Amino acid sequence: MARGSEKASEVSDMTYDEFVNIALELPETTESVSKQGPSVNRDGKSMFWLKKWELLCVKVDWENHDRLLEEYPGVIYKTPHFGSYPAVHANLELLNKVLAKELVRICWQDASNKVKFRRKPKLEN
Repeated sequence: MARGSEKASEVSDMTYDEFVNIALELPETTESVSKQGPSVNRDGKSMFWLKKWELLCVKVDWENHDRLLEEYPGVIYKTPHFGSYPAVHANLELLNKVLAKELVRICWQDASNKVKFRRKPKLEN
């Protein structure tokens, strides 16, 4: 069994509020709400948000972006809208607390860094 599927099999049916509470335990984090939906920021820089009030979007660095998509298929996924942007979606119904804490740590650390937002998509051979 793959490393990611072992962790992902510990389903907890997390809520957005529980995910937010994990983030708010970290320094410099604040919660805000716009017409697009709620979000959490670190020192004014976006960490994650609930798009259209239902889809959890998490900003990550490119290295973790690729790793998370590979290790947690179905739990962590991407839509074409974010094709060249370093963000992933997380399925809260399949997200366990261990992975939730990892995602929050990654986006919290990433929010303090200047990241190249766009990259060219990988070309298939």
